[in-house]
Amino acid sequence: MNTKTWKPVSHPLLLLLALVMALALTVGAPAHPVQAAAYTISDEASCEAFFIAIEATGSSDPYICSIREGTLPAGSTLTVEGTYTLGPQNSSDGATDFTNQGTVNINSSGNGFGGYYGAGIVDNSGTININAYSQNYSTINNSGTIIVNAEFYNAGTINNTGKIQVTCGGSITGRGTITGTQPEYLCATNTPTVTPTPPPGCVPSKDQPNKCVATKTPKPPKP
Repeated sequence: MNTKTWKPVSHPLLLLLALVMALALTVGAPAHPVQAAAYTISDEASCEAFFIAIEATGSSDPYICSIREGTLPAGSTLTVEGTYTLGPQNSSDGATDFTNQGTVNINSSGNGFGGYYGAGIVDNSGTININAYSQNYSTINNSGTIIVNAEFYNAGTINNTGKIQVTCGGSITGRGTITGTQPEYLCATNTPTVTPTPPPGCVPSKDQPNKCVATKTPKPPKP
């Protein structure tokens, strides 16, 4: 009795189809997806660990965690504790230095720098809770939420298409610029006051410089 050995047929089209499917699966899958997690930075070691976890670039010293390129993904939380400072720094290419899609809690006193010291571009589509003195000298593009529970010194630019809320314990100071939607002040006591322009010829009161005690009619010029 003769037996036949069956061999698999390798058709060129079938091999090509299998190769295309394998490449599609490889390209579509991210190489190192960053999982949502809770992070706390309070010193150099925790700053470096944070960089590794979110695959960011930057540097650390005893005072500031300087991030130059990185993204906190949605669902993640970053809390700055102790006397350490989160400091986005300006990169040489002018690109965004820190992107927040999750929640950032600034709880640190910051060794004189504040819990947040912004010297680089930040894109925020998540939530930033400023719970301790913080400073901004660069640009924040906000399409998410910023809640100010402490003094926030702004000497830079905040481009706001989202929401900025200033609570009763918070304030925004400095001569920086806020474009777009203006902050919402939840207490009348911390709402910025605008000094009215006195009328022509105003004689101000000694006790109340913004109050006119009399008004002098300007004399017409001599012909």
